[in-house]
Amino acid sequence: MPFTGERYVPGVAGQIRIEHLHRYMFAVDHAAGCRVLDIASGEGYGSAALAQVASSVLGVDIAEEAIAHAAAHYTAENLRFVQGSLTAIPSADAAFDLVVCFETLEHVHDQERAVHEMRRVLRPGGQLIVSTPNRDAKDGALHEKNPHHARELSEAEFHALLKSTFAHVSIMEQRFLHGSVIAGFEAAATHAPTLISSDDMITMRRSTGDLGRFYLIAQASDHPHAVRHLNVLDGVAELHKVQAEFTYAVNTMHEKIREIEQLRAALEDMARHDELKTIQIGFLRKKLRRLEEEAKLVKP
Repeated sequence: MPFTGERYVPGVAGQIRIEHLHRYMFAVDHAAGCRVLDIASGEGYGSAALAQVASSVLGVDIAEEAIAHAAAHYTAENLRFVQGSLTAIPSADAAFDLVVCFETLEHVHDQERAVHEMRRVLRPGGQLIVSTPNRDAKDGALHEKNPHHARELSEAEFHALLKSTFAHVSIMEQRFLHGSVIAGFEAAATHAPTLISSDDMITMRRSTGDLGRFYLIAQASDHPHAVRHLNVLDGVAELHKVQAEFTYAVNTMHEKIREIEQLRAALEDMARHDELKTIQIGFLRKKLRRLEEEAKLVKP
């Protein structure tokens, strides 16, 4: 399918691919043996990933062409695709153990109805995993206005929207980054991770769980549910490629900075020589005029 900016499609590389892949891998980690609804399934790659571990997966999308594409490209006995809307899900009540809804709420005007619909099709104790861009994220060009979005949410609005329907809501954050992760593997290491950042490698900023909050991901249920404090995507060829490109860009930038500094120094040196030459030329012109005047005086 062509990439229009409205939905992600495989083949579009870089940061957007890693973000979408990570969200679905997070959902796969919760989908083992479950009856899963992937609402707004788009091209279908995420539903296919969920079907690898789920007992059944239903992919639903409002776009007829997306459903046709997904059904033609992803086939499995436990996977099917049907056309439908987030505000009118084509399913019976309490039909699913897990509902997955990524980057879709912001496309809907009636978000309250959408959340109620997702709750309707969940069995008692079932879980919703839903994500949306954070309207208040301070990410510069990364968070430009999207013409396909009907209503973006702040973190507080996102939490309130889900809390109006679900008894238990846990908000997480997602942001693409280059860094190093140190995580405890002991059973006692259950506290929230400490995230450290620095602009100058001397002054450190310490926080507990704030990566910038570009995307918000929530787990919602009527029953208490386990929340993982840290989930890191690694070992993906695309991620290593991005890291290599980033390293190359940084090295190239430093080379250009050195060239600029050398050129600036050469220009300053030339300017000094030019200034000296200007002074010398002025002195010689004065000397020339004086000699010319003297020559007039001695003419026979």
